[in-house]
Amino acid sequence: MEAVKLLTIKEVAEVLRVPVNTLRSWRHQNVGPKGAKLPGTGRLMYRESDVLAWVNQAFESAEAE
Repeated sequence: MEAVKLLTIKEVAEVLRVPVNTLRSWRHQNVGPKGAKLPGTGRLMYRESDVLAWVNQAFESAEAE
């Protein structure tokens, strides 16, 4: 099985250069990269691949305009 790199909400905020509260808002609005609370930890985590896919989709959509 391939290793999955997980990022905290703070790390994702740093990558995207947005405040943590923006990510929380996006999560409640069902926009932004996918995140999940991991069972047993209660921590909201993001897969690095999902964050990168979300960024790539944004650029692809912008190119199509």
